[in-house]
Amino acid sequence: MDSNSQTPAAVPTPAPAPTPVPITPTPVLSGGSNEQSSSSNRLITMLIIGLVIIAVVIAGFYFYSVNQKSAVPETTTQTDTDNVGSLEADLNSSNLDNLDTELSAVDQDLQSL
Repeated sequence: MDSNSQTPAAVPTPAPAPTPVPITPTPVLSGGSNEQSSSSNRLITMLIIGLVIIAVVIAGFYFYSVNQKSAVPETTTQTDTDNVGSLEADLNSSNLDNLDTELSAVDQDLQSL
């Protein structure tokens, strides 16, 4: 065999080098359970704040109404008739015994202003 008759071995051509792709880290997305937990916690917090506000308003209204009831003096009812006998009966039923003490209490209140 002739050395000239052999086919030369094919020389492989070098393949182009692949261009490197920069690797950027991707954030790991949390599962839906964590987002639901955060949403659930926020909802519970808002609900508790709302209930506390409602309780404070109710308590304030209660204390205000209790103080108003004690400040209102008792009144007596009088008749609406215009005849002399009815007017004399109303006048006689009026309690004017401790009028001086009540006026002195009013005078003291005015002095404190």
